[in-house]
Amino acid sequence: MSRKETILRAAKRTAEEVRAVTAKNRELKSRGNKNLGIKPHKHCLVCWKPIDMDYEDGICDSESCIKINEKRQKSRKRWEVLLYVFAGIFFISIIVQYVASGT
Repeated sequence: MSRKETILRAAKRTAEEVRAVTAKNRELKSRGNKNLGIKPHKHCLVCWKPIDMDYEDGICDSESCIKINEKRQKSRKRWEVLLYVFAGIFFISIIVQYVASGT
């Protein structure tokens, strides 16, 4: 077998591999645009189980998830109130110092 035949055979093999890879890439791109049979859904905010889009609050029907979510909501509201209270105290103290130093 001559050098020319060896190079020709290697070139043909490489061309076949490139064709196979590009065909596979085309197939993946076309498949990526399809839904693949998965219907639209969202996930529970606590346990991350898939739930229907109809659930407004984003929590599944599990009692433990409902209790955990209620506890989180109460904690979030408490922190929100504390944030406003401390910000109010801070600004009131600055205003009082400004007024007291101006007179």
